[in-house]
Amino acid sequence: MAKNEIGVLGHISVKITIAIAIAVVALIVILLHIFVPSARKELEFAIAVIGGATAIYAGYYTALSIRMHSERQKRRSSFEALAPLSNIDMAKIRTLVEKEIKPKDISPEELYHKIMDDHNLYSAVNSLLGLFEDISIGIQKDYFDEEVLFYSLGYMVPWYFDGLRHFIDQERKADSYLYWDTEKLATAWRSHKSLMTGKTYEFTC
Repeated sequence: MAKNEIGVLGHISVKITIAIAIAVVALIVILLHIFVPSARKELEFAIAVIGGATAIYAGYYTALSIRMHSERQKRRSSFEALAPLSNIDMAKIRTLVEKEIKPKDISPEELYHKIMDDHNLYSAVNSLLGLFEDISIGIQKDYFDEEVLFYSLGYMVPWYFDGLRHFIDQERKADSYLYWDTEKLATAWRSHKSLMTGKTYEFTC
């Protein structure tokens, strides 16, 4: 409060919602209906309008509430999908896979045979790619919030997919659709694009 505002005791801020506005108008109409009998016929139209506005607002509010609940549920499901990547077993799997695909002096063919000859490594690779496959399908089925997942996995998914590309291509000789949804996700996120909408995502520091 400014010191030079003489006679001002304070300031208040009132948020006027659509519901409050409708209630105030309805109260005015009711008072007019009671105290101004001569205007009752004219007020019938106003009452009908208020009734219609109330019904429209109720429908709008219900739809908005459902949408907000759905968005919160999708975010919650997204964080639940990320949880396995933080547990000890998955951390070991990621470390095992990263150690093999990071070196630049190993050819894609050598990496493929190394994975196939090591049961633990083979299981680790398929566990990781399988998780990414489930996440991609969940995004496409509108079960997850893609933006939440992008800011957590936007670099990881394309990096692992590209590093394991030759292995995936070899495995697709038996199943041409293997990790197909993971590839779609990796392709979109590599360009910082949404898989579902094409919207551009930007990493923030």
